[in-house]
Amino acid sequence: MPPYIIISSYKQPAGKCQGRVFHVGALYDCLKKNHQNQPMILFLDEADGTEEIPSELVQGIILKHDLPQLSHLAIRARQTKITFICCENANEFNKLKQQNP
Repeated sequence: MPPYIIISSYKQPAGKCQGRVFHVGALYDCLKKNHQNQPMILFLDEADGTEEIPSELVQGIILKHDLPQLSHLAIRARQTKITFICCENANEFNKLKQQNP
């Protein structure tokens, strides 16, 4: 069994989720990052599931913990067609995060 759950996965025109990678504690922290109006992929430490996607520039979210697939955040990710992955293993999340500085 993989250490993550894919909640939603939508391929971009190039066949991949592309964007600048940011590591954030909370979802809205991405608005404080210098993203220069480029698409963002977020390594997210915490979410309770009630959040909205804060920007149309968010193309992907990798969450450090599991979240119900019917949470508000998971539904918004599917509706806005962004890639959303929940990692069930903190060690695996940290490995992925280190590979994407």
